[in-house]
Amino acid sequence: MAPHANSHPLSAYWVNNPVLRLLLGRSRRPTLRYLIVLLPWPFLAYVVTASEHALVVDGPTVGLLEDTVMLAVVFTAATLPFLWFRLLRALERFFDRLPALVDAGIATTPVSLPATTDSAHRIMDTSEIVQFWRNTIAVQTDASRRWYGLTLGVFVLLVAIFDVWMPLAGIGGAHAWPLEPRQFPRSFAFGIAWAIYFFVFVVGNTAWLVGAGAAAVYKIVDHYAAERCLRIEPLAPDGQGGLASIGDAALWISLVPSAGIIILTVWSLQYSAVVATLVGGLVYGLALIMLFFLPLQSAHWAMKTVRDRELQRLSSLYSFYYAEVPQSARTDTPGRMSEFTIEKTAERLRLCNELYERAARMPVWPFDPKTLLRFLGVVVVPAVVGFLNESSGGVISRILAAFAHGLAK
Repeated sequence: MAPHANSHPLSAYWVNNPVLRLLLGRSRRPTLRYLIVLLPWPFLAYVVTASEHALVVDGPTVGLLEDTVMLAVVFTAATLPFLWFRLLRALERFFDRLPALVDAGIATTPVSLPATTDSAHRIMDTSEIVQFWRNTIAVQTDASRRWYGLTLGVFVLLVAIFDVWMPLAGIGGAHAWPLEPRQFPRSFAFGIAWAIYFFVFVVGNTAWLVGAGAAAVYKIVDHYAAERCLRIEPLAPDGQGGLASIGDAALWISLVPSAGIIILTVWSLQYSAVVATLVGGLVYGLALIMLFFLPLQSAHWAMKTVRDRELQRLSSLYSFYYAEVPQSARTDTPGRMSEFTIEKTAERLRLCNELYERAARMPVWPFDPKTLLRFLGVVVVPAVVGFLNESSGGVISRILAAFAHGLAK
């Protein structure tokens, strides 16, 4: 992958992070390095499970070659670096575009921030705040190191509970091959190593990039919106008030974790866990909605304020011109107002009315319908698949099972 066009290369986000660097390396081909680290895992899984005859298992336990969830996990893991880079590019576009989104000249400076040269400089100088968040995402500040460690620690705890303690305690219903410590001890040990790699290293870093990116967009936009110096262009070509880079960053912040929907959908079909899937899908969907809309909230209120202020201004202007028309002219009664003046005033009124209608259609969210449809399409996938599966009497589940058995043969 070539460096980003900006002077700040994408590799700067991981070369100084020892955990993420383990996955992506220092080379110019981080995707290739990532796949080289990932692809041996499925082959090792085959070797280990074959040594214990766990490729195809009778009874409720799912063998490796019957495990469509494993296929979904490997596929999702293979796609994640591409999503990481799309997210980082979207954040870089937002950072690069930020100076054009800020205009101290239109700020209504709060009392707590005196309108001095220094305060105006602090408002206009976006380089410091951008560098701070770049360093935060790259885990190069003391606070970010603590939060990053906490993030990975949460996933270590989840692995310890779901992949170690629960199988050893015999908790749960139907299990897959890596969750049977007594029947397949070597597969169980391999499963723990795989869970640490995937959930701690891969998913943990995904959670960090998404969380830190969301915090960066939210905090930066909220800061400049609070200072009332966010430049909003009502008739901008992007149809988003000139804030398209904010909406694009928020979209990728929500699209990256949406990759897990593939795993959730396949898991629900393989184990027919309708209730768990509904609850998990609901929580997952709400989390994605928050990730999409929360970074945009401050921009939304700023855009709405600009639209309402513009509507109020045009309404006052219309009232002013309308008041110039004498009562005799309004009732078609001959008066002292000349035809030229009446026509000129009428033209002004028509222009005000046209501008008012255009202002009323001003966007109040920094995204277009296409962006919203892409986001909603991702969120509703599990619900649609689950509904189709249930309404068809489990046809999709049977197709998936037949596919797994075909692989086993």
